[in-house]
Amino acid sequence: MGVIQKVKLTPKGEIDIMVEAELISPDSFAGKPEAELCELLVWQGPREAKLAEFFEVEAWDEETTGDEDGAVEILIDGGVSRVKRIGQRMTKGSIEILGSAGMHLGSEMAGGEIRVRENVGPWAGMNMKGGRLEVDGDAGDHAGSAYRGSWRGMSGGKILIRGNARSQIGGGMSGGEILVEGSVENFCGIRQNGGLILVGK
Repeated sequence: MGVIQKVKLTPKGEIDIMVEAELISPDSFAGKPEAELCELLVWQGPREAKLAEFFEVEAWDEETTGDEDGAVEILIDGGVSRVKRIGQRMTKGSIEILGSAGMHLGSEMAGGEIRVRENVGPWAGMNMKGGRLEVDGDAGDHAGSAYRGSWRGMSGGKILIRGNARSQIGGGMSGGEILVEGSVENFCGIRQNGGLILVGK
C-alpha cells in the first residue's frame, strides 16, 4: 500500500501575457500541501505572480495498491496554450492536460509522462533526455529539437504525436524516438545523428 499525491489545476479564464511556469512539475509539487502550492511563484512578463492567480488549485493524497508510493499526478483541467514550460526538466510522475499546451512543454524532461489531449506549441520535448510525451493533436515547430544555436537535441525518451507536426522536428536528435501518426513539414530530422523518427504520412 502506498500514497499518490494528486493535484488538479483549473485555469481561471483567459491569459493575455504568456506565463512562464516551469514549476508546474511533479518534482516541484512533491510533498507540498495545497496552501503552499497556491503560493508558488510564476513569471508573467516582468512580474512574479502566485500560481493561484491563474489556477484554482486542489491537492489531496490517495492510497494505491501499486508501487507508485510518493508519486505525483498533476491534472490540468482545461487548455493552457498561454502557459509555457510546463513539465520542464521533470524526472518523475505524470502531467495530463485536458486541452492544448503552450511552448516548451516537457523541455529537457528526463523521466515521467506528459499527456496532452489537444495540441501543443513549439519546442515540445526540446532536448528531452527521457520519459514519455504524448500529444493527441498537432505539435508546433521544433518538437524534440535542440536549442537555437546548438545541434545537440533530444537524446532519450519517446514523443508520440497523433496528429501532424510542423518544421524541424527532431533537429539534432541523437537518441530516443519520435513517432508522428500524421505528416511533418520542412527539415524533419535536420542534423539528426541517432535515434528514430517515424512519420505516418
